[in-house]
Amino acid sequence: MQINRTKSIHEEFPISTLEKKLIFCFGLVCTMNGFMVFGNSISNYVMLALLIARFFRGDRLLDIRFSGKSTALAIIMLVSIIISIFVAVEYLPVSWQMNSFSCLIKYLLVIGYFFFLNGTTNQSNARDIFLRGLYVGCIVQAAWGYLQLMLGFAGIKFNTIVFDSILGLHEYQWDSYVAGGLLRMKGIGWETANFALAMIVGYILSRYYKKNIIFSFIFVAAVILSTSRTGYLGLFAVFLWSALFKRRKKMRRLSHTGIISVVVLTFLIGCCLYIFRDMLTTLISNLLSSISDIGSYQSSQLSSSSSSSDIHMHYYSYLGTLLKSLSPLQVLFGTGYFSAGYPFSLSDPYLFTRLSMVGWNPESDFVTLIVGNGLIFTILFYTIVVRALWFHRSDYFGLIIVAILSCGITYLTLRGTWSLLALILLCGQASNMQDKLYLESAGYSFVD
Repeated sequence: MQINRTKSIHEEFPISTLEKKLIFCFGLVCTMNGFMVFGNSISNYVMLALLIARFFRGDRLLDIRFSGKSTALAIIMLVSIIISIFVAVEYLPVSWQMNSFSCLIKYLLVIGYFFFLNGTTNQSNARDIFLRGLYVGCIVQAAWGYLQLMLGFAGIKFNTIVFDSILGLHEYQWDSYVAGGLLRMKGIGWETANFALAMIVGYILSRYYKKNIIFSFIFVAAVILSTSRTGYLGLFAVFLWSALFKRRKKMRRLSHTGIISVVVLTFLIGCCLYIFRDMLTTLISNLLSSISDIGSYQSSQLSSSSSSSDIHMHYYSYLGTLLKSLSPLQVLFGTGYFSAGYPFSLSDPYLFTRLSMVGWNPESDFVTLIVGNGLIFTILFYTIVVRALWFHRSDYFGLIIVAILSCGITYLTLRGTWSLLALILLCGQASNMQDKLYLESAGYSFVD
């Protein structure tokens, strides 16, 4: 893209071939939190390799450009983060401080590469490569999940064998069951919510990006079989948003082979529903019971007998009381980057038992951000995200944002670097487009 005017923006250096491969690999493995080396996700090592590749590329390292509204928001958010660091030093124990700093560094490295070390054109290219890798990664996750489920019917705990027995990762529960004996699909990881979110994103990319209706069915079925309430909430939000803002691009007509495949797949799904009708009936009953628990929730102290729904509701119902107990500086700038669990642990006898779990956070993006990162950061963060959502309201970018935001109501999606990166890249796309309009209003003209 060139600008026709005496004012100009410096030329961008294209992303190298090695960087493109590493970005694709990062998208491929970023949802697979089960693959760890020395206690760190393999995606962190891919990200480190990406930064090293950029450092030794031999041309300009930095390609930073701000313009329009994104400049003010970025600067204010940066200042807010710096102040939060000083607040954390005064408030958090040393172990929690180190965890907060390590989280901050990890996120800054990821966001720094994609946003600060690349200009607008490279950001767009990196986004497309990342989404292609993410789509393939979602397919791999789905295949692993279905294999896990089928082996589970034979009494084989596939994830436990691979990750616990072979890889020696003993601190997580790799396989779990719901009432009725149905094994929960977790994919390459231990969290059904993370797997379900990946399947929802896979559905969006297959339905509106790759336009593959077969994989769309497979991803939706995987969300259902994960038995994750977070996944159900996210999928419902995506369907609702799709109904409110209909897609402009229509699906391509299916070939005869595609029609036959849909018929066969529908038949197989029907057979599965009939064979496992008792399990599914129990599953639906449990889900309705959880919804009923939310509706009848009464604020009180938590105990070991509290359901997960009660604990989630406690995070929201107690939020106002917790903020009142903090200092004005902590309310504005937070108690520590991704360290919201510490003040919650001090506020409730049951949650106090989690104090030794350094770095734990409430399973909610909103609660974790507003307590740990502060009111200023949270408002700016959601301002950027909502602006991007409205800008992308009629395309699949918007649906990905909806999925992450809705799942963030009952799950800490931003703990996974990939979902935060997806938000940043999509928000950056919206900001770049809006900044283009801003520059055009200032007298610039753009030609491709």
